[in-house]
Amino acid sequence: MDVLETLYRRDFVEWTTAQAEVLRRQGAARPDDDPGIDCENLIEEILDSGRSVRRRYRSLPTQHVAHLPKLEHSPADQPRRPWMAEASTFRIDAKRKADDAPSIRAGLDLAGIHADARRIVADGMAVDGLDVPDLPTVCPDDLDAQILADGWFPGNRHGIAP
Repeated sequence: MDVLETLYRRDFVEWTTAQAEVLRRQGAARPDDDPGIDCENLIEEILDSGRSVRRRYRSLPTQHVAHLPKLEHSPADQPRRPWMAEASTFRIDAKRKADDAPSIRAGLDLAGIHADARRIVADGMAVDGLDVPDLPTVCPDDLDAQILADGWFPGNRHGIAP
């Protein structure tokens, strides 16, 4: 297996970046009168594939993180179990995707994910007819020790058991 195939299998997003760079160099070295392949648009399409994978990955931890404040702050004992089941599904999917593309995980914007999750939580609790608590503006959770840790959920501030 050659280096590029290994990179492709280890981290698709990193592979798209490497391939775009190779195409950039090849396009720059091509004489102006040689149309060759459409390097500029091909580069953009390859990079867009990597960005698409990155966006899909970001939605998983965002959905997971959005469930954590509901579990912590909600005074309602229902729908607590469905929230936990959904959060676990998003956590598992996020961990699997992170294994498929380590470069995505390394570049994860936890502050941005937390900001998106805060909006989702506020909207979701309002739909459920619950008072929206004063949610922290900075993510209080650690990615490895809590957010992606199997079975971790925050305690409930109203003493409701999981």
